[in-house]
Amino acid sequence: MNPMEDDTSSLALGPAVLTTEGSLAEAAGAPISSNIPPPAPRQPLPSEFDCPGRTNSPSTVKHRAQSTYARLPTSPGFTRLALATRLLSLETALAQRTSTADDVVADLAARVSVIEAQSSRQQRVSTSVEQNNIGRAQSRFSGAHLLPPTFDGTTSWAAFLAQFESVATLNGWTVQDKAQVLVVQLRDAAAEYLDYLPQGIRSNYEALLYLTQLKHVRQGRRGLHELAAYIDSLSRKALSGCPTATMDLIAANAFVDAINNRNVQRFVRLARPTDVPSALAVALEAEIQERSQAAEDPYRRPT
Repeated sequence: MNPMEDDTSSLALGPAVLTTEGSLAEAAGAPISSNIPPPAPRQPLPSEFDCPGRTNSPSTVKHRAQSTYARLPTSPGFTRLALATRLLSLETALAQRTSTADDVVADLAARVSVIEAQSSRQQRVSTSVEQNNIGRAQSRFSGAHLLPPTFDGTTSWAAFLAQFESVATLNGWTVQDKAQVLVVQLRDAAAEYLDYLPQGIRSNYEALLYLTQLKHVRQGRRGLHELAAYIDSLSRKALSGCPTATMDLIAANAFVDAINNRNVQRFVRLARPTDVPSALAVALEAEIQERSQAAEDPYRRPT
C-alpha cells in the first residue's frame, strides 16, 4: 500500500460520527463490521406548497398559508382560553394604570402637604415677627407712661390739645382714659366749669374738649353777634346733657369772658345775664355808650 494513499484516505474520512452501530463499536474499542450498510439520507417531507405542477410565487404561498390557517380546528375551550387570556391582559394593564394613578395622586398629596407646611411655617414666622415688633413698641412706654402737660388757660389751647393727643397715642389710651386724664390735667380757671358738669359728661372726652374750648374762647376779630353765635354752638356741644338753665348760664359767662373791651366786659358782668341773648343785648348797649363817649372825648384812651 502506498503511504500517500493511506494518508489521503484518512483525511477524507475524518473523525468518526457516533450515529451508527459501527461508530458505537469503534468508540468502545471493538472491531468495526464492514457488513453494516450506511444510513440512508433523509428525504424532505412532502408539502402541499411544493407539489409538482404548482407555482410557488410569493402571493400563492401567502394565500395557501392563510387558507391552511383558516382550516385549523377551533374548539369552544380554545376560544374561552383565548378570551380569558385577553381579559387577563386587559386586567393587568388596568391594574398597572390604576397603580400609576395612585402613585401620582400620592405624590401630589405629598407635595401639597409640603407646600402647606412651608406656608404655615412662614405664617407663624410672620406672626411672631409682628408680635415681637408690637411687644418692643409697647415695652418702650410700659411702666413709664408719659404725662401730658397741665392746662390753666394761660397758654394756647391748640398747643395743649396737640400735646395731649400725642401723649394719649403713645400711651395707648382709650377715649375714656383720655377723658379721665383731661379732667385731672385742668387747672385753675380751666377747671372752673367742671363743678357744673354731671358725672356722665365728665367721662365724655368730646364734651370735655368743647367745654374747655368754651372756657377759653376770645373775641379776637369777631363782632359781638358772631361771638355770641359761636359760643352758643360750643355750649350746646359741650353741655348737651346738662339742664337748660345751667347750660345758658355757663354760655353767658363764657360770652362775657371772651369780650375784648374791658369796659364793655365790666358793664355786662355787672348786669349778671343768665343767657347769651341777654348778655349780647347788654354788650351791644355798652358798646354804643363806649363809642359815644369816644366821640365826645377824642383824647380818651380806649380800654
